[in-house]
Amino acid sequence: MIKKIELKNFKCFESLELSLGNLNLLSGINSMGKSTIIQSLLLLRQAFERGSLQEGVYLNGIYTQIGTGHDLLYFNADGNIEIKLTDEKGDEFDWHLEYSRDSDYLYVRGDPMRGEKEAFENNLNLFSPDFEYIMAERLGPRKSYEKSFYDIQVRNHVGMHGEHAVYYLKKHAADEVGSESVVLGTGNKLKQQVERWMELITPGIQFDFDDVPAADIISLKVQQKENAALMGTIMDYKPVNVGFGISYSLPVVIALLKAKPDDLVILENPEAHLHPKGQRRIGELIARAAQGGAQILVETHSDHILNGIRLSVKQKRLDRKKQIFTIFTSKNSRELQSTFLQSRLLMNRDSLIFGRRVFLTNGIICYLNYCKRIIRRLLMIAIVNDLPFYEQFASTADAKKKILLWLKICKKLESAQTSEIDELCGEKIDMTRMIAPDCCLAQVVKGISNRDEMRYMIHLLKHLRNPVMPTTEPFQFAGKRSYICGCAEEGIVVSLESDAAYSDSVLKGIQGTRNVVL
Repeated sequence: MIKKIELKNFKCFESLELSLGNLNLLSGINSMGKSTIIQSLLLLRQAFERGSLQEGVYLNGIYTQIGTGHDLLYFNADGNIEIKLTDEKGDEFDWHLEYSRDSDYLYVRGDPMRGEKEAFENNLNLFSPDFEYIMAERLGPRKSYEKSFYDIQVRNHVGMHGEHAVYYLKKHAADEVGSESVVLGTGNKLKQQVERWMELITPGIQFDFDDVPAADIISLKVQQKENAALMGTIMDYKPVNVGFGISYSLPVVIALLKAKPDDLVILENPEAHLHPKGQRRIGELIARAAQGGAQILVETHSDHILNGIRLSVKQKRLDRKKQIFTIFTSKNSRELQSTFLQSRLLMNRDSLIFGRRVFLTNGIICYLNYCKRIIRRLLMIAIVNDLPFYEQFASTADAKKKILLWLKICKKLESAQTSEIDELCGEKIDMTRMIAPDCCLAQVVKGISNRDEMRYMIHLLKHLRNPVMPTTEPFQFAGKRSYICGCAEEGIVVSLESDAAYSDSVLKGIQGTRNVVL
């Protein structure tokens, strides 16, 4: 297994040292070096498969299309390009590449294997026969798929585009999965487990095949048990009629299920074309495969993937020591060097959001919880502006009772992170506005006995902006009455009553059948 990658003068990195574990998440803003990390490994794998690893590397091939030496070299560097890998035993293997501006083949100085070829290939899973790489640009739905005995039997690959996934699943249907940690329910055969994991993404899904030997192709038949129960018979659907999600996720699921301990699997954007729940399930499968001993390198922009992994850590399905999260941030203002932070997904800080515990990551909370922060702000503004300013309370006591309940909800949503409220710079709220026949809002605030709560409430009221009124008509969602909570200018809609966390618990007594506005 690879424990560390070091790069020198390699594309956007003047110098980089990256620690690796079983599960390695690469995330962050675009064009900061995530793909570069993967390319450095693919460059070596490409040379290995072409038999030139000790002599030189091809910049263009099946895995990479970098261009020439000029495209590979860090800006204004001296021409010394280096890739160094460290294995679990601490042995280091160096590739010093001789720079040539216009060449697509760079020679290697010295012997990176140092005469230890057997140890070299045994200790670095990058050169294992079971190496798997699935790129972001995968094969979409097709009426038929090509068959390649060499790729699925000799190379044991599903294909970098997922092009061999269907044929692989047919031929290896009865194989045992790579690790017990990925098994759902009973039975550990590959096709069984593929269907069980895919069923978490698309309920009731099953697969069958049509083999056409004369044309050397194979067709996939998608079946859904729910439809069979309604129609009284099993219906076969072509992949082209069930969308991109199944075709894009199937090779990812197969690659993770077949991964054995110490196998290396590189995944780019495994979340592509999947709904949020499906993305979270893929995150859980990634975590389980890593717990089983495989080494997974994932490039992702999905907070749902990350949360699926975080949930697995909390549920003790993944040892947190096995994973490392790397977030790539903006480049240094004085240099072109990309920067990054590394952390493990910790549970040393809990936040109550929507009545559930959400596990934050030490040092990189803002990135991981961006979506939750936006939703939290929307809900807080909705609650604040609905209660005190869009109805007249019967009395001061009634106003105080409702506002204290509102304050309790807001404190849960905001989770004591008042800096988030400071970012909601908008119109100041009129504290003198009459909200009951005998009092104004300021009187109710001053009447709160708990000083901390009073200061907190004033802080919220002074920083929350007035809303734009949307429609007041309820609509049906998931069989429940729901209300629009959105901003007309930005088109954001949040359904409150359809969320089980809000239906009869948190908002009971203050929402009822009234519209919640933002």
